[in-house]
Amino acid sequence: MLTGVQMDQGGDTDVVIVEGITPRGTRKRFSFKLDAFTAHSALRVSSNYTSVEYVGSERNGGNARNNHSYNSQSNPYQAKPPGYQSMGNGGVAGRFKRAQFATVIGDSSITQGKQYWEVSVNRSMEYRLGVAYKHMQGTKTLADEHNSWTLCLTYPDRFSATHKHHKEYIFVPTHVAARAAKVIRIGIFLDYERGVLSFYNASTASEKRHIYTFRTFFNRPVWPLLSLRQGKLQILTGLPVPRNLVWKTR
Repeated sequence: MLTGVQMDQGGDTDVVIVEGITPRGTRKRFSFKLDAFTAHSALRVSSNYTSVEYVGSERNGGNARNNHSYNSQSNPYQAKPPGYQSMGNGGVAGRFKRAQFATVIGDSSITQGKQYWEVSVNRSMEYRLGVAYKHMQGTKTLADEHNSWTLCLTYPDRFSATHKHHKEYIFVPTHVAARAAKVIRIGIFLDYERGVLSFYNASTASEKRHIYTFRTFFNRPVWPLLSLRQGKLQILTGLPVPRNLVWKTR
């Protein structure tokens, strides 16, 4: 629940402290796997569906869009975990197709409550993380999408937030900016009813440092989204909402 709302000294930023779920709480922790059926052809999803690696440039001399056969062979579609259900349609047509950032979606949606998960970025320097509506798949880029909200890191170590044809560069405190390569894990907090999507530097277990918050209104289920064009990402799910998360919005 919300435990406090206050204004900063400049008077232009809301600071909200979110108390984590207590051990006696009844809310189910959010767990998901990566949906290999939605993965761009330049991506290789691990056999346990918890990590994704960009392989397109290595296999095709930089032309990731011709990598469908490698993707389909590398992702063991016939060995799905129990209860696995794809958001895609079971074929290439359900995958993301634009090569600027190769994308994969989680296999579970969020329709209510406060949820939290983390992504280990493994020192990748070009990635996007966030959520999207189901119908975002296809040929559009994430920055042009009305149906996605993402935090983006691109070379040289600069964060930006993207949604609805708009990119906002984030001028963050030194704990993130100097330098972004030191951010090895991103925490993602979503409060569905309040329309809050917040990102944190979760590289240390003791403290989650705020990076950026979207304020919006969700009217459909949203799905976790990961994109990259270099390196490897790994999801960590089933986590409790950390106590005393702080998010700010200008």
